[in-house]
Amino acid sequence: MNQPDFNEWWNHHCTFYPGLNSWLEKQREPASILSAWANVLSSVGLHDAKAASQELYGQEKQPQAYERHAAAIRAIASENRAEAAESQQAYARYGQTFKCSECQDTGWCSV
Repeated sequence: MNQPDFNEWWNHHCTFYPGLNSWLEKQREPASILSAWANVLSSVGLHDAKAASQELYGQEKQPQAYERHAAAIRAIASENRAEAAESQQAYARYGQTFKCSECQDTGWCSV
C-alpha cells in the first residue's frame, strides 16, 4: 500500500473507530505512529485493508488498544488472502467448489 492508499484506508478505518483520531492526537509522536502503521500495512492492498477494517469492526473480540489495530488489520488481510488462495487452488484442482452442496452457495434451498 502506498501513501495515498494508506491515507484512504486511514479515513475508512476511522469511520469505524471515530475515537482513533483523538487517541492519535494525544500521543507524543503521532506522525511516527502513522508512519509505523503505514510500514506495517505496506504489504496489504487497499481493498484488502478496507475489507479487514470492516471485518475487524464486526468481530466480538476487539484489539485491547488502538495501537494493535495495524497488526490486526494485517493479520486479517493475510488470513483472507490465504483463504482465497486455498479456494483458487481447490477450483484449479476440482473445478468449481461450493461450501454448501445443497444450494451451491446461492442461499436458496427447496423444501
